[in-house]
Amino acid sequence: MLCIFFSFKATFSLYYLFFIIIPIIFFVFLIIKKKYILLTSSILLLSFFCTYTFLYVKNFQDNSYNGITYTISGKICTKQNYFYSTNLILTNVTLINENGQKNNLKGNLTLSITEGSVHYDVGYTAVFEAEIEPVELVNFNDEINTYYVKNNIKYSVVGKVSAYNTTFIEGGKPLNQTIKDYNKKLLIDNFGETNGNLAYALLYGDRTEVDSNLMDTFKYSGVVHIFAVSGLHISIIVAIIFFILRKLKCNNKLILLISAILLLFYCYLCSYSPSVVRATIMALTVLLSKIVFRKNDPLTTLSLSGLIILILSPLSLFNAGFQMTFCSVFGIIIFMDIFKKVKIKNKLFKNMFLLVAVSLSTQIALLPLFAKYYGYYSTWSIFSNLLTLPLFSIFYPILFVTNLICLALNFMGFLFILPNAILSVIIYINKLVTYIPFGQFPIYYCGGVIVILYYLYLFFVSKFIIINKKIKPVVAGLGFVLVFCLFSFNTLPFVSNSNTLAFASSHFSNNYSAVIFTEKNRTYLINPNMSTNSLNKISDYLNTKRIPKINGIIFSNQQFFEAASSQSFMLKYKPKLFLPEDNNAISNLKQMDVNVTQIKYNELTKIDEDIKIEYFNLDNQFSALLFCIDNFLYLEISFKPDSYLKREILEEFILTNINFRVNCVKLNDSSENENYYRELINSNYYVFNGNYNLTLTI
Repeated sequence: MLCIFFSFKATFSLYYLFFIIIPIIFFVFLIIKKKYILLTSSILLLSFFCTYTFLYVKNFQDNSYNGITYTISGKICTKQNYFYSTNLILTNVTLINENGQKNNLKGNLTLSITEGSVHYDVGYTAVFEAEIEPVELVNFNDEINTYYVKNNIKYSVVGKVSAYNTTFIEGGKPLNQTIKDYNKKLLIDNFGETNGNLAYALLYGDRTEVDSNLMDTFKYSGVVHIFAVSGLHISIIVAIIFFILRKLKCNNKLILLISAILLLFYCYLCSYSPSVVRATIMALTVLLSKIVFRKNDPLTTLSLSGLIILILSPLSLFNAGFQMTFCSVFGIIIFMDIFKKVKIKNKLFKNMFLLVAVSLSTQIALLPLFAKYYGYYSTWSIFSNLLTLPLFSIFYPILFVTNLICLALNFMGFLFILPNAILSVIIYINKLVTYIPFGQFPIYYCGGVIVILYYLYLFFVSKFIIINKKIKPVVAGLGFVLVFCLFSFNTLPFVSNSNTLAFASSHFSNNYSAVIFTEKNRTYLINPNMSTNSLNKISDYLNTKRIPKINGIIFSNQQFFEAASSQSFMLKYKPKLFLPEDNNAISNLKQMDVNVTQIKYNELTKIDEDIKIEYFNLDNQFSALLFCIDNFLYLEISFKPDSYLKREILEEFILTNINFRVNCVKLNDSSENENYYRELINSNYYVFNGNYNLTLTI
């Protein structure tokens, strides 16, 4: 982890350099103890892994293919459908330039393809013409795009590709996808659509088809962790394998070999997610310890699994799944010894207490990560886990065994009746929890330094750090006060006392939404992209700023709303929507019970005490929005697709309607020269569509 910080993170965020004190203390300790061989080997290992990580990161930034149109062919390995387009990931990509020269990409390629009636699926080969560029692995907030790392995506296609201009050649799906698709159909046929997708997610950790409202239910109740295939799942599978092989009189070596083969195949089916790989390595280490007659040490086993994963993929360190699975086990290792000392004579109550203890240990360990990634803490999670986990411990082995039987013998589908009934009870219990008020306690955003300090504190107070018994409680108490103050600060919502204009990353790397904060502590978004990816980015920004509510979202151009993600976003932030009277999305939004206000064109309309907006529209050219607050004018112009902008048309519009009174202009068009717009629009401030991070006090 230190190597990854030194070779990557510290180069972007200098405050991480204070971690250099850890190896320095370690090296000084080795010198004092005269452990020169260990000192030399440690320095060599640190140097090697720093260089290795640096080269790994550099491998994502290959600009040698920029600015050239290629004939591209690649096999579709992932397909994600959205409302107006489909995102594909291509593997085994070949580029052919105009001279017929071939190049094979060392990494996967992502592209957005406009939907058409053309049929294509995972396993097909797509052939099309386009330009490509390296992906932006690190955004302007110095954050890793872990989606690219996870899927080995190193390049993206410039712009969108039409399905009608693409040739699709049918091909076979990968073995894991074929098995999973067959299994999904089997589960849906026997469980029904909702429960079938849920059972599939519990088996493979793939939640893409799970009903979003149902997933929100599990998030609210705090048991969403059961969908990450991890220690609980693997321990049940190992117990089943161990039970069967013991009945067959197999020795420990054969049990280890068969378990390793089956668990690695299961990892392959689960796409090698960090949680399942970590759990598999730990399970195999425990089995190995039995063969070599050594005591298994949980912390060493956890460290070993982390080391293996980070050697294979160093940037997994910044993956939320990696962090959560390791920190949850870390919490259990630290706290369970304390809970086990509690004396309870009744065996049933003892087991229930330990179940609560595991849940509580996990919740304490994941507290800063919940704050960092979700912005809330599930208040009733211990209660819902107490009810859900015993049922899940019964449900999962029955589902796993029944699923294996029915995969081989399709006509035995009636066996799914029992697991389906238990799953329905689990859903019902968690839905009941959502009716209990105050289920989510906002924590907003915790920065990386706070998260790391928190885990250093937990490690310090654990049994693994042995220092003077008088000093440790004092330092632990001071550390608790510091951590408590930091978290308390992050529970306080942002309060604006001045009018401010800022820009939040809205979609990928070159689309930013305007955000207005008023002196009366009201927040407005202007023209955010409402796709799932964009809303995730905007939510991250709002969590970072500790903003609990949006008062209004103002759209000036036609917008696509992905129903599930848009509805979830609206429910969370409760904004009022303002749209032009001819916007195509109005009827759909009203069906989603969203508060929508239609605004007429060319009329200055008051939407708040001191805020006015005006919409302008020039057919086949552009739409515009004028936002007025406290004599500050913000103009946003969106050019329609395929429109040809004439200088005199824009000049006439500005002279007639705006008369050069605008303080800040944002043009949603990157196809023209920036200096041309600067010359045309004589504003005090000017913002061009592109990579920027700007905040203006109005």
